Amino acid sequence: MRQTLFRAMFGLAIGILSASSRAEVSFRKHVIDPAFRAEAVAAADINRDGKLDIIAGENWYEAPDWKPHKIRTVEMKDGYADVRFDVPEDINGDGWVDLAMCHRGPVMEWLENPKGEDRPWTAHKVGESVSSEPMIFADLDGDGHGEYIGPAEPREVRGCTLAWWKAGKDPTQPWAMMRISTDRPCGCDHGIGVGDINRDGRLDVLTDRYYYEAPANPTTGDWNRRPLERSITHQAVVYDFDGDGDQDVASGCPHDYGLFWYEQVPGPEGKQAWARHTIDDTISQLHALAGADLDGDGDLDLVTGKRYKAHAAGDPGTDDPALLVWYELSRARGEATFTKHVIGDDSGAGYVVVPVDLDGDGDLDILAASKKGVFLFEQVGKPELLPLFDGKTLDNWIGDKSVWRVEDGAIVGRTDTGLKSNNFLVSRDKYDDFVLTLDVKLVPDSANSGVQFRSVPRADGECVGYQADIGQRYWGSIYEEQGRGMLHSGYEGRGEKALLKEGWNHYVVYAVGDELRVEINGTVCTDIRDHKANTGVIGLQVHSGGPTDVRLRNIRLRKMGR
Repeated sequence: MRQTLFRAMFGLAIGILSASSRAEVSFRKHVIDPAFRAEAVAAADINRDGKLDIIAGENWYEAPDWKPHKIRTVEMKDGYADVRFDVPEDINGDGWVDLAMCHRGPVMEWLENPKGEDRPWTAHKVGESVSSEPMIFADLDGDGHGEYIGPAEPREVRGCTLAWWKAGKDPTQPWAMMRISTDRPCGCDHGIGVGDINRDGRLDVLTDRYYYEAPANPTTGDWNRRPLERSITHQAVVYDFDGDGDQDVASGCPHDYGLFWYEQVPGPEGKQAWARHTIDDTISQLHALAGADLDGDGDLDLVTGKRYKAHAAGDPGTDDPALLVWYELSRARGEATFTKHVIGDDSGAGYVVVPVDLDGDGDLDILAASKKGVFLFEQVGKPELLPLFDGKTLDNWIGDKSVWRVEDGAIVGRTDTGLKSNNFLVSRDKYDDFVLTLDVKLVPDSANSGVQFRSVPRADGECVGYQADIGQRYWGSIYEEQGRGMLHSGYEGRGEKALLKEGWNHYVVYAVGDELRVEINGTVCTDIRDHKANTGVIGLQVHSGGPTDVRLRNIRLRKMGR
């Protein structure tokens, strides 16, 4: 499964701003450039030195001292910088990061990295859209390369339609435009976004009136239109905010007050419907919105900021403080609540806000650019990330190497003929309070596996303790191996509902104190209290029985304090 729920369109220390949560989150503000360069910002390793640099306006800023290097000339028009977004990607496949960008006018183009030469980058025209404000760049067809998505046809002719632009074999030539919808209007004045609304593993396209379901072949198939009325709201984040098994949407007002989330609920005659909930009605001009796990508890929080002087005058709250904020998501009993934390009060955010681990210390920092300058908000303190898997070896694990191995950056448990008894790969160390995140693929879907936690390995090869279940009818359940059996079978089959069969699925195992929680692809499958065990090993299981191939990658354990 593509784990792309969102994508960034993807100094001098002058103070510390703090926020309180279950995991303390604090930020230190760095002014990368005090001048207004653009309202778009991005991060990428431009010069291939292994460090993430910053791109904003006419410059890229070289880490770690943020020395500016000019890559283009950015025209200022009526008080606005002529850049809507910058997305780093190796577009021509030469091993150097290029830049997909969109002007405020109709032109989309990409800038070619000059491979270490300190000179302006060569621009290649992609095409033209009738309105750049809602434009985004995302991998719509899942081929590993980004595409432009936005409005087509003049707005003056009964509203614009919706299209996407894809590169051919030679990306320096104009990109092919393909229709998503010929509806007029399609509702793409502002809020275009992407996300897997129907959980089929493909990115659907959202506007502020509808969403369009991606066909199996987005190039030739029909995009079915579904209602999703969000009024005039901007960038959308798709996520199961209340953890009930279906996807929800969050977005904010670009020229008024308000940040909202839209809960997917049953409508009349069982049809899909949406209920709007207010997250915050005290902040205005929200153009940028991103989902990111800022506090390390395994679910997505929201990051946004006031776009300072989005319009020179006329918008409600134009002269309010330029806040940059994050909203901590908490989920309980099928309800979502958001706690507001102020990151900074004099930067805001422009068209995009970028959560990224810029310094490589294991937590997420925040990049923002606005009419007040270019800013890095460094998350203070290094989280205690415990090494479980380096993507190459099983050095931190004990188990039968005829069953367990490493392939393509993943731990693989495989039996072609079946096993008479369960087989476990267990960690060398014990862990008590933590958040464990990993991606899992199980083939065939009828096979069975699991992740042991707070468990004890036995001399006979069995493992005793809690297990986050992996397998048909049991996805997301908590089972006590060699003990009490099923402790919780999952809420109403949510695991099956959230699952992409025989694809990659994102697991979260939360064990802090007596709270035990399992999530799959953002959906809360099990949340219980149990105090029988408070420490133990992590274990990976291949269940007895028929042929099994289970793969686990991106395994990350973060120690949590109570």
